[in-house]
Amino acid sequence: MIQIKRLQQQLQEEINLRLALTSAVEHSSSPFMDSPCELPDKELLDSLAILEITVSKLEQESVSLRYLLRQEKNERRLSEILQKKSHYSAPSKFTNAQNFPNKSVTRKRESKQVDSLDSEALQVE
Repeated sequence: MIQIKRLQQQLQEEINLRLALTSAVEHSSSPFMDSPCELPDKELLDSLAILEITVSKLEQESVSLRYLLRQEKNERRLSEILQKKSHYSAPSKFTNAQNFPNKSVTRKRESKQVDSLDSEALQVE
């Protein structure tokens, strides 16, 4: 008879422990059954489960934000490269030999602008 009561008490403790762990995993905010057994704080288990989910979500958000940042940097670099290429390949307004010195001055200005863009891009990185 004593052994039966001890086994029933042990079974009840196991059932209560299972309920506490299931509730923690399911992130249930419902109150637990009062149990006579000494379990780890059921509220603590709930808090740990909620914190694990929060950390997981924050890690996913961090990965997503790093990806977006990398994508923005790549788009900016591509835009700068395309801008430089279009700047160099733009047809000149001056086509006759009389304006040749003006072209030279214009190209020097363009070269200075490209150099300043390069130095700005290096500073940003």
